[in-house]
Amino acid sequence: MIRLVIVDDSPTIRAILAARLSGESDVRIVGMAADAREGREMIRALDPDVITLDVEMPGMNGLDFLEKIMALRPKPVIVISGATQAGTAATARALALGAIHCYAKCDRSGNLPLDDYGRLAQLIREASHVRFEAVAPTPSRFPAIGGVSSDLIAIASSTGGVEALQKLLPRFTTDCPSTLIVQHFNAQLAPAIARSLDSTSPARVMLAEPGVMLKPGEIYLAPGDDRHLGLASTPDLKIALRRGPPVSGHVPSADSEVLPFLEGLVANSERMVMVLDLRSLSFDDRLELAA
Repeated sequence: MIRLVIVDDSPTIRAILAARLSGESDVRIVGMAADAREGREMIRALDPDVITLDVEMPGMNGLDFLEKIMALRPKPVIVISGATQAGTAATARALALGAIHCYAKCDRSGNLPLDDYGRLAQLIREASHVRFEAVAPTPSRFPAIGGVSSDLIAIASSTGGVEALQKLLPRFTTDCPSTLIVQHFNAQLAPAIARSLDSTSPARVMLAEPGVMLKPGEIYLAPGDDRHLGLASTPDLKIALRRGPPVSGHVPSADSEVLPFLEGLVANSERMVMVLDLRSLSFDDRLELAA
């Protein structure tokens, strides 16, 4: 059973969310808070598996509260708010602070996003699998990433990976190897996330586009729609985006194109490839790796 705490200042929205989730046999709402103060006490007393959090609340706003949660008592958090509509700065900041997902809030008439179809419950289930473990401070594992012998870097990341990328990509220099990133998120969030990552990295971060030739100092982020990110089989390595069904439950998926292609590339050429698979690490291992 997934134990959930809802933090939202609107009684109407709290009631709507409770009603929406009442039919989910594996989700139990153990508390509902109207502001950050109440939320803090409930989280401390009830130790929920997942938290849903509004952004626009009186007193401490949701993003500031999220930052405190992740610093003091990290828990899987889904930000549910009209302020986190696709492409907004609030979305990028929420993910950078450690939110597992962002979900567009229903309006006060109870209308859910047209593409919902149980998506909120599924996001809660995904978030419940994220584990936070206390880790001792460690020295940096990586120096600045630039001038290394690899021709190409590939990063596979999943739920909760945006915060790790926010810490890792500032280490990439303007002469870093061409880098491909497959991060699992909603396509509507991709432009805001790319802009946020680009603003913190000396390398140039952009959404991958088909036919673009890979260049040093550039980081290409899978656009997150119904296309898998891959590479064209040409000597100069160009980006390819191909439509296809989910692989390992995701579109895009590193398992569909990127990693198999790179395995063949290494086996049949002299190119050097570095692969960082953040999916196999716990949330805190990812942050430790990026620290």
